[in-house]
Amino acid sequence: MAGKSRADARVVGASALDKAGAGVSAPGANVPEVAAPKTAAREVVVPGASVPEVDAPGADSQRAGTATASKASRKTRGAAARSGRLYVVGTPIGNLGDLSPRAVEAFRAADAVCCEDTRVTGKLLAAAGVSRPLIRCDENVIARRAPELVERLAAGEVLAFASDAGMPGVSDPGQVLVEAARAAEVPVEVIPGPTACITALVSSGIACDHFFFEGFLPRKAGERARRLAELAPVPGALLFYESPHRVGATLDALAVAFPAREAALCRELTKLHEEVLRGTAVELASEVAQREETGAPLKGEMVIVVAPPSAEELEVLGRLHAAGLAAAQGDGTAAGASPALDPDEALRADILRALEEGEPANAIAKRLSQRYSRRKRAVYELVLELQG
Repeated sequence: MAGKSRADARVVGASALDKAGAGVSAPGANVPEVAAPKTAAREVVVPGASVPEVDAPGADSQRAGTATASKASRKTRGAAARSGRLYVVGTPIGNLGDLSPRAVEAFRAADAVCCEDTRVTGKLLAAAGVSRPLIRCDENVIARRAPELVERLAAGEVLAFASDAGMPGVSDPGQVLVEAARAAEVPVEVIPGPTACITALVSSGIACDHFFFEGFLPRKAGERARRLAELAPVPGALLFYESPHRVGATLDALAVAFPAREAALCRELTKLHEEVLRGTAVELASEVAQREETGAPLKGEMVIVVAPPSAEELEVLGRLHAAGLAAAQGDGTAAGASPALDPDEALRADILRALEEGEPANAIAKRLSQRYSRRKRAVYELVLELQG
């Protein structure tokens, strides 16, 4: 019968053999052992039952035991393969109290912990009372080590990945390992934790209905300016990571690109000396320069938040974009290339139009400085120049 188990089939087969005089009893039955006849053994097949050939006493049970052991071995290997897992663990960005119980459990469950700096993560584990082997996986080596780590995961090991601070994968080399693990279909479990960019956005007080996380801007001034020009029309707050020795240059670049926008400089978040400076990018650049001159430069990792563009600024950017497309079609510029547009000419045209309509110089400077994201004094001086 199709619904019978193998053990049931053996009972049926044994019963048939008893009737045929073979003297084989059902497994597990309490029946005295009957010696097999000295004649050659006959193979008796019962319809619907799987009956082995009659062998010497004990041979069938030996084969069954071997098969059972082999099956158990396969199950054990399969379970080990399925148990491999990568924990992506969020760690504190400054305050040790932000380490979650789930994060500690993940570290304890791991066979080894991958990290950027073994010294930093070693101190964190020690504070949590956890001791595990540490594997260096910073941006210089993680791409090379990822295949080996994925092999270990596939073989059944449990690994955890932790950044020096914050969530791995967010402007962080951990993204490489997560991508490799996902590609190999290895289970990945994220343990949420603090994130500097979101903490700064909320702390800044700047509108955060929409935001764009950029991370670190290019180091070279020209590349940095071009990237800021690309980000200008993004209809949301802009988030940047920056280090103490580069923050001055970055704020100077932001002051040129977005002089009229509100901004916030957040540093030492969740720590004892946490500080959030608010003002325009121009004002923040001036504050940073003044502190450096007085021998009290800013320290700690920083997040810069820049407010979204105003409706007027977006209108100007849209006009410039439309003019660029028209110019590209007119002079045969290749699709995708950005023709050289001069926002100064657009500003001059708006100033002349406003003067013709009789708008006061100060009002023109205030309105157009916001629209074009320029310094009010510079716009006012241009208004006086064109007015004269």
